[in-house]
Amino acid sequence: MKKRLAVITYGCQMNERDSEEVLGMLTAQGYEVSQKPEEADVILLNTCSVRAHAEERAFGKMGELSELKAEKPDLVLGIIGCMAKLHEADIFKRLPKVDLVAGPAELYDLPYLLAEIQEKRQRSEARGQKSESARIVATGRKFRPLGQKPTGDPSTRPMASSHGLAQDSAPRPEPVGLHFRKPGVNAFVTIMEGCDKACTYCIVPMTRGQEISRPPEDIVNEINALVRAGYQEVTLLGQNVNSYGKRFPDGSGYRGPLGRLRLLEEDPETLLDFPKLLRMIDASLRVPEASGSCRCATPSVLAAPHYRRRRLRAAGGPRSAPPARTRIRFTTSHPFDATERLFEAMAECDSVCEWLHLPVQSGSNRILRAMRRGYTAEAYLRKVEALRRLVPDIVLTTDIIVGFPGETEEDVEATERLVRTARFESAYIFKYSPRPGTAAAALEDDVPQEVKESRNQRLLALQETISRECHQALEGSEVEILVESRGRLAGQWFGKTRGSHGVIVESSEDLLGAFVPVRITRGTTHTLFGEVASAPLCSASSR
Repeated sequence: MKKRLAVITYGCQMNERDSEEVLGMLTAQGYEVSQKPEEADVILLNTCSVRAHAEERAFGKMGELSELKAEKPDLVLGIIGCMAKLHEADIFKRLPKVDLVAGPAELYDLPYLLAEIQEKRQRSEARGQKSESARIVATGRKFRPLGQKPTGDPSTRPMASSHGLAQDSAPRPEPVGLHFRKPGVNAFVTIMEGCDKACTYCIVPMTRGQEISRPPEDIVNEINALVRAGYQEVTLLGQNVNSYGKRFPDGSGYRGPLGRLRLLEEDPETLLDFPKLLRMIDASLRVPEASGSCRCATPSVLAAPHYRRRRLRAAGGPRSAPPARTRIRFTTSHPFDATERLFEAMAECDSVCEWLHLPVQSGSNRILRAMRRGYTAEAYLRKVEALRRLVPDIVLTTDIIVGFPGETEEDVEATERLVRTARFESAYIFKYSPRPGTAAAALEDDVPQEVKESRNQRLLALQETISRECHQALEGSEVEILVESRGRLAGQWFGKTRGSHGVIVESSEDLLGAFVPVRITRGTTHTLFGEVASAPLCSASSR
C-alpha cells in the first residue's frame, strides 16, 4: 500500500514552487498525494520566516497536527523551509512530536531523509527505544545544490490542466519537476536560489543561503515543456532575479557587480545575466504563424494578427517568426540590480509582460542606508524614469516597510512623497517586525505599535487613492486578458492583463484558459470590470 503525503505551504511563490517540487520528488518515489492531512502518513509544513505572524501560524498548525499521533503513532511530521533553518533549536522544544526539520537548501534530500527516519524507527523499535530517537535535523547546507536536482519519473506522462489544454497523448521525457504541477494556466519556474544581499531587516540570506543560478538551458527546456503541456503564463522566481548568473552550480558566473561591469565593457556577448536569459526564453517561444498554439475567445481573434503592445524596438530588421502567446513574468527584483539593460530586454521581448515589482521599502535615504538597500530614493526614481521611457506601458508595483527602527515623521513623509511621484499601481505595505539573527534585530524597536499602525494606514490610504485613479484611467480602454479562473458569481470569469491587473468579465461561454479582448467599464481600487469586446484589439495596448 502506498504511503500518503500532505504538504501545507506558507509564504511566498518560491515556497509554492518548492512544495510542487517536493510533491513531484516524493510521488516519483511512490507516495500518493492526500488532500486531507488527517489521512496522510507523512505531513510536511513548508514554512516562511519573513514575518513572525507566518511562523506562529505554522507553529499553531503543527501543534494541531501533532495530536494525530495519538491515533497514528507511525505518522511522520516534518517542518521544512525557512522556519526550519532559523528555528531548528526551538522546534523540537515547542513541538516534541515533530520528526523532521529540513531547511530550504536540503529540499532535494527529502526522499533520503524520510527513508532515514523509517530506518531509524525500525532500529529503535528493535532496541525497544522511543520513536523520538528517529528525529532528523538537516539544515547545514550553505546553498541548494541545483546541480544535484533529483531526476523525476522517467515515464513522465503529459499533464492535463483543468481547462483541458494539454492534449498530447504520447509520453515524452520532460525536465525534472514537470511530473507534479498544479493544474491551471499559470506555472512557476525557479531560476535561482538564495540571496547575497545584506538588508538589515531580512532573514532570507540566513534561511535560503548563498545565491546559486540554474543553467539557462534547464530553464528554457522547462518553460517550453510547460508550454507544450498547456500552460500559458510562466513566472520566473528568485529571491533577486536581477542577479541571475552570478554563480552557477559548476562554479562559473560573473561573480558580482564588478565582474558584470567588466564583461559588459570587454566582452558583452559572453555575459550571461538575467536580461540575456529573458532574451533566450523569448527567442525559444517564437513559433510559426500558422501554429495555432493559442486558444482565443473567438475565431476572429484566432485569425487576427498577434496582439502587440506599443514598445521600443531595437534596430535589426524584421523577426524571423512572430511571438507565441506565452506570457513571461518574473519576481522579485532588487532595485540595485535593476538596470537599463534589463528594461531594454523587457521592451524588446514580446513574451515578457509589462509588469515589474520593484520593492522600494522606504522613501527616506536615512532609512534606506539603515536598511543597507544600496540605493537612494533619487536613484530609485531615476530607474523608474528610465523604465517608463523604455517600456511606456509598464505597470509598477512595490513593497514598503513602515516603523523601521529610528523611523521619524520626516522619514514617513519622504516615503509619501516617493509614492506620489512613482505612482505605483499597487503596493504591499508592512509594519516592521524584528527577525532574530538579522542586523536590525540588534536595534531598539523604538517605533510604538500604535504609531506603526497609524503610518501603515496613512500609506495604505494614499496608495488606495493612487490605485483607484490608475484603474479609473483605464475605463473605456480595450485590453487583452488571460482568463485564469471562474469568478465568485455565476457567469463571471477572472483574468489578468499583461500588466497584472485583475479583470472580471461576464460570459455564458467557457473562457477558462482563453485570451480574451475586453473593454474596461469600471475601475475600483483593487479590481477592473469589463465586457468581452466584439472585435479583435490588434492595435490596442495590452496594458
